[in-house]
This record gives sequence, C-alpha cells and structure tokens, in this order.
Amino acid sequence: MNKIKKIFSCLVLGTAATAMGVCGMFLGGQTQTLSASVSEEEIVNSLPNFFDQSLLSKNYFFDSEDLHLKFNYNIESGDNRSTLQADEPDSGDEEQPTTEPYIFKFYPNAENTNNYYFFDIQSITFYINDTRLNIASEDLNKLITTSTAQTKMTNEDFYPEILDFKVAYDAAAQSPSVTNAEVDYDTASKTFSLTPATLTINQTGVLRMDVQYNLYNTTLIPGSGDDFTESAEVLTNQPFSYTCFLLQTSEYFENAEQDSPSLSYGNFTRTPSESSAHRYNYFYNYSSQALPYITYDANKVRLTVTKYFNNETQSQTLVYNPESKTVNAPDFASATKVDAENDQITLYFNDVGQYNFSFDLIYTTNPSDGVYNIYDLEKTVPDQKAYLFGSQLFFTDYASNQYKEFKIIDQNQSV
Repeated sequence: MNKIKKIFSCLVLGTAATAMGVCGMFLGGQTQTLSASVSEEEIVNSLPNFFDQSLLSKNYFFDSEDLHLKFNYNIESGDNRSTLQADEPDSGDEEQPTTEPYIFKFYPNAENTNNYYFFDIQSITFYINDTRLNIASEDLNKLITTSTAQTKMTNEDFYPEILDFKVAYDAAAQSPSVTNAEVDYDTASKTFSLTPATLTINQTGVLRMDVQYNLYNTTLIPGSGDDFTESAEVLTNQPFSYTCFLLQTSEYFENAEQDSPSLSYGNFTRTPSESSAHRYNYFYNYSSQALPYITYDANKVRLTVTKYFNNETQSQTLVYNPESKTVNAPDFASATKVDAENDQITLYFNDVGQYNFSFDLIYTTNPSDGVYNIYDLEKTVPDQKAYLFGSQLFFTDYASNQYKEFKIIDQNQSV
C-alpha cells in the first residue's frame, strides 16, 4: 500500500561537453553519453494486492482512447450467504430466499470467506506534470460510486463503494469536469452493470492520482443491524498512487492507426510496405545529387539504424542528450544535424545499401530540479526500411592520399 516506486537507472556515464556549440551542428561518429542530470526512469505502480489490476497493464494512454482506471475487488455476490425467511403459515407463500447486496471485498485468506477487507475512500487528488488539477471536491466524489441505502440490504445495493472511472481528454474543455456513474441492477438475473464515471481533462503529460483511504478488516455482515465498522480492524489514511502518461496521438504518430512514428523525410520515394513487419519502404537512386534524409523528434523517438551491405552489418542506437543537445551519430550516416531549439535530429544518407529503422517511443520530461527524466513507453511500432541503390564509385586521390568517391556532394546545398 505504498506510493509508487520510481526505479532509477541513472546513466552517469560521463559528463557532457556542454561548452560545445550544438545548434545546427554536424556530427560524424562521435559518442556523447547521458550526463548526471539526465536519467532514464521506469514507473512501477505498486498497488495494494487486494485491488483488481487487470486494466493497469501499460504505463501510457493516448488522447484517442479513454484511460480506464479500475481499483476494485473482484465482484463477490452475497448469494453465497443467502438465508431463508419464513412467512406467516396462513399466507400460502413458500419460503423465499433473501439475498445480500453485492459486496466488493477481498479475502486475505481464500480458505476463510468470513474474513474480508473493504476500503473507504477519504480523498483523491490528481496531478499533471506535478501540477495539481483544480477539481472541486463534489466532482471528485462522483468518481466514487457508493451505496445510499441505509440498511444496505436491498437487492439493488452494493457495499461499500466502487472506485471505477475513466479519464478522457478534450482539448476544448475549459476546466476538468466529471460525469456521474450509472448503475443498472437486473432483479431477474441478480446482476448489475456499472457505467463508470468520466473525468475529462484538457491537458496531457504525466498523470498521477493520489488516494487516501481507510481499510477495514472484518468478519461481520453489512446490514446486520450493527455498525460493524466499529468492530472491525481499521487502518486509517492508507495511501496509494497511480501514475501513467496521457499523450497526444498527433505528437507521436502520423496516422490514427498509431503504426508510424511522426517523422519527416526528403529526397526519398516512400511507399507502403506489403510486409506486416515494416510500415514503409524508402527508395533513393544514388545518381541523385541531393542527399536523402529523415527527421524526427528526439524527445519522443529513440531511433536504431542498421545498415546491410556486402554481407556486412552495422547498427547503432542514437541516444540523445536533451541537456547538452548531442547525439552519438552513426559512422555510416553521411551527416547528422541536431536542431537544438526543437530537439530534432536529421540523418542524411549517401552510401548504397539497405537500411532498417526501428523505433522506441519515449517520453522526456522538462527539467524539474535540474534533471531530465526519460521514460520508455514500451509501445511497439513496425520498423521501416530504406533502399539506396545505384553504382557508387571510389578512387584514391594520390595528392592527398585519401579514398574518395567520384560523386561530388555539396554539403551546404544538400544538408
């Protein structure tokens, strides 16, 4: 029942050369490691074991989908403790079973179903990028679906409360808002369905929810005529947190299918791939003068480039340092340009061969207390391939004793 653990794998591998000019800088084969003020992190949501965590399997959601947060026990019907109630002998009616309400509970010992836990929410607080969202307490209470019956013994009842809601993104919303949950009980099948409440916000980023609750450990039955909470073991003001990323689809992807990272390209011919493993194929004829290139946001994408040529394989993952605005450029790229102002990386290619682009989606926070935090979103997207074809000729310049190619590249024009 502790708050979220943050697992730091700080890559203190070296001090970045911050004195270097980086805006519009070209890199060729040099390696810059992450500095002490840039760390790679992993969010681990450590939740109480009695919560149903089946919906919390990933750490990111995009604004094109609702974020469903369900912190409930498994639904346990009170039918297993049904009792028979005898009517008056002359009524002619047979004894009818009286069922208890649905009780959301957790058995700490599965072999002892008389002893169970339940929780009582005391407060909920939401943050986006460590800034508290201004949500009225009466709206926050709508996220907690609770029983209003005093006896808590009617068939339409459940006990004690349900924390099950959705988070939706609306860029046009003026402020956060909450719609009520809806509960529908079917008396014939003795089942009920819940349409969760919805919290609508107009911001994206790191979303954190802090909850304070009381935990009851009891053997008594609600609605038995006693205030059974007075006889239960109570752990007051227990905390837990849930953190994830609420992101904008348009900032990460170029299409609604979310299968192609948002990037730009030039001097390539691009066509959709027929292979499910690759989204696009890029083609470039070496005889062209202008160099082909791709450009991407280094704070959202970590690119791995692999070159295949003449039975030789070269591969490199481009690790960007948002503090020093540097990247470890691959030797087999013709040039690498860093747009320091916008954290954009442009890779230029010239040598013939086949190139494979694979992408890891990341989230980079703005520096708070001087540290950039980089998170791996763990979302898989298809690779992309580039084919540079043609005849590439080289000669030895005896005057300079350098190995050169016949093609003359105007770096200023092409790059």
